[in-house]
Amino acid sequence: MTHDSRFRAFVFALFAVACGGSSEPEPRTAGEAAPRSAKPKPELPELDVMKVARGLRGNEADLRSCFASGGEPVRGFMKLSFEVETTGTVSNVEVETSSFAEPSVTTCLTDRVAGLRFDAPEAKAKTHWTFVSGLYQKPDDDEKPNQRKKKKKQPEDDRVQGVVIDEKSRGSLEPEEIEEVVHAGFGLFAHCYREGLARTPRLAGTVELRMVIGRDGLVDSLRDAESTIPDPELIDCVAEGFFALRFPKPRKGTVRLFYRIVFDNG
Repeated sequence: MTHDSRFRAFVFALFAVACGGSSEPEPRTAGEAAPRSAKPKPELPELDVMKVARGLRGNEADLRSCFASGGEPVRGFMKLSFEVETTGTVSNVEVETSSFAEPSVTTCLTDRVAGLRFDAPEAKAKTHWTFVSGLYQKPDDDEKPNQRKKKKKQPEDDRVQGVVIDEKSRGSLEPEEIEEVVHAGFGLFAHCYREGLARTPRLAGTVELRMVIGRDGLVDSLRDAESTIPDPELIDCVAEGFFALRFPKPRKGTVRLFYRIVFDNG
């Protein structure tokens, strides 16, 4: 090759690199590892819901103080996800969903959950918890007495404990499938009642909720359905318990239902 042809080849190579062309990669030295593609992080196991509940116990007053505003609790829901290290400490607290408009509630609740300590799991685990505030609403004082009586004549309103599935639900679950999960989680509701009795001895009444179970088997939405127990905090506590439960995945869509729990220490 002549001197001119070698020069033209050199200029062409520079031009190709400048325009985005790739040059020949340099050979790796002996012992140099080949580049590796980033591996996805392994999926963390789910922390058992009862262990989550035990970690929250004793901290309820501190957590619920986040909802206080002018003497009245702000109303809303907030679902937090977080991880529990093998030391029992909390990390990576994130807000999944929230209906609270007040930024102070988010800041307060995430900070206090981050400061919790759980029983140390064998391996790092992930979990979630939905906090509920102000679910119960007092009947409107302007509502006429005969209007309230009409509401209490619904077919399922016979004070019997258990589930009534809305026949218009898009999906389907058998009542036995729902009852099995609720009964397994009764420890959650018993704790709510013990806390209520500490506030009001001889506390009695019903917690009545309407909810939607999503396609993933978790409660998507929930509202009070004229509970009679005179303890709004207990109603919020029971609602949080239902959000923590995992039901079988409904067939063909979501399931709407009514559930009543009777609390009576007599």
